[in-house]
Amino acid sequence: MSNLDRPGVTDQTSIDPLEVDGVSVRIPLDGNDSTIIPPASSSLSDTKPSISPKSVNNSKDLPKIPTNSPANSPTSPTGKPFNVPEGATKKQIIATVMLKLGQSYFKVVLLFLAILSVFWGSIYGRASRFTNLDMLVVSADLEFSSGNTLILPLLSDAFGNMLINDTIVANLGGYEFVSIEDFTALAESNNNTVEQEIARQIHHQKYWVAFYIKPNATELIYSSMVSGNSSLISTGAISQLIEVVYESGRHFSALNQYVTKHILNTQDIWLKEYVTQEVYNPLVGLLPNSSLTKLLSSNDTISILTTKPTFNILDMRPPSDAAVLGPSELGLIYALVFSFHQFNFSLEIYTYIRTRLKFRQYLVWRMFASQFNCVVLALVYCLATLAFQININLTFGHAGFMVYWAMMYLFISASGAINEVMATILLAYDLKAWLAPWMVINIVFNISTTFAPFELCPGFYKFGYALPMYNAYEALKVLFFNTWKGNLGRNIGILLAWTVVGQTLLLGIYQWQKKRFARKREREIEKNSRKET
Repeated sequence: MSNLDRPGVTDQTSIDPLEVDGVSVRIPLDGNDSTIIPPASSSLSDTKPSISPKSVNNSKDLPKIPTNSPANSPTSPTGKPFNVPEGATKKQIIATVMLKLGQSYFKVVLLFLAILSVFWGSIYGRASRFTNLDMLVVSADLEFSSGNTLILPLLSDAFGNMLINDTIVANLGGYEFVSIEDFTALAESNNNTVEQEIARQIHHQKYWVAFYIKPNATELIYSSMVSGNSSLISTGAISQLIEVVYESGRHFSALNQYVTKHILNTQDIWLKEYVTQEVYNPLVGLLPNSSLTKLLSSNDTISILTTKPTFNILDMRPPSDAAVLGPSELGLIYALVFSFHQFNFSLEIYTYIRTRLKFRQYLVWRMFASQFNCVVLALVYCLATLAFQININLTFGHAGFMVYWAMMYLFISASGAINEVMATILLAYDLKAWLAPWMVINIVFNISTTFAPFELCPGFYKFGYALPMYNAYEALKVLFFNTWKGNLGRNIGILLAWTVVGQTLLLGIYQWQKKRFARKREREIEKNSRKET
């Protein structure tokens, strides 16, 4: 055994020994095999001084530890003692402790305020941005003649008046009116009917909602009044005159919280304030006296006057199960947390393996080990989804599970790479106390840009387009709701890019960390040699 392999002897190519299961190991920085140093108790037992019970009981025989020695000095979260003046009085010690406590509180409060500001900033003033939600309005309701009277499309005019001029409804969306002629031409260019083209525009995420007033809606209501024929009411056709189309799958939580709620509010205002005053009253005023008398003659015909056209609301991509909110949205938070802990839980293993492999071998092993961890975590996530019988075969059939597994692996791997880069840097600078704040910051930045549409957030949050959670969320919507696949390639590409860039950075960081520890060790040896001389 060489001198360098003996306990207590170190060289300049090693970093400080690490304890692994009671065994002190010295990690080399030159790529050679590591050295395992036996515990001091086994090799130095013969020279270890003993203290008899008598000497322990006699306090005069024990050395006194100075007040400001490392054994008695308070330590900061980083493990470095803060200064307590030698021979300090009780008041000076209290003042020093209070100052350090005040600094700690200041850091925590500042960090907490910054985190809350990022999250609440994405919600602040959201009501003023509802007009950013593009909504399509198409009306096929046209004017018509009755005898010598030209009757305007009152239902279409009243509906448009409400969307534009009502102080509440006008602020619930950004309405784009397209003439039936232009929209019909667009539909024909795509070999679609008008209704099919509306569904295509919604599915391709051109608009959040589409309002479609069916052909000759006003004429159908007027004809029912003139003839006294209540079939428009009895068949439910009256409720088909205004069609509202959207897809819950585009953003499940946001659609329920904002869009669907706004549609229902718009319908309430329509029925209470517009349809009677601006549609039914003018049409009744145009009726012949005989028709009016007939309408009031029985309950069946009176229903023609009292039943108003409500909205026919069509959700083109409804959830297969309300529980889908878990794996498609909220579960991503837990997956992000575990992407960090796959590194944290394996740190002791990594440290031991580092002592058994050469540096380049260790780098390769470390990369494959972390990716295997991500594969396992993704599998657990997917199996938990299956255990609660959530449908994952809607879009890709029987291949749905493998697609789901691949998507979750990409997300956990991308998030894990980011976390591992940050954790390695923080640990290299002895900032272990900042690992928890980093995780909170990472979660807040991801959820602030994921769980609400960018249309409802300030422009600052558009950096979320590049974050792993947003892209995983968009990919999972395709899986769970069969939404538009047009952005799926971009989402997968961004997740892959995070993984590749993260792993590449880690290789460079390991090299930097190795050199940094070497320089640190050299400075310590030089400092010790100066003291000896």
